[in-house]
Amino acid sequence: MEGDKSVKRKRFSTEQILSMQKQAELGPPVADLIRQVGISKQTFYRWKRQYGGWSRTKSAS
Repeated sequence: MEGDKSVKRKRFSTEQILSMQKQAELGPPVADLIRQVGISKQTFYRWKRQYGGWSRTKSAS
């Protein structure tokens, strides 16, 4: 069964990604959030860097 992938990749919309980042800002630890969503820590922080994360909202305050 060559070429058969055992891990199915999920696609998240920009809105979903930004929502996850907002949850991380306001709520549970990142480790709990990424486990619940089913993504890696590396993916979460890549999205944070790519989409600006919550640094914009914190700097605006």
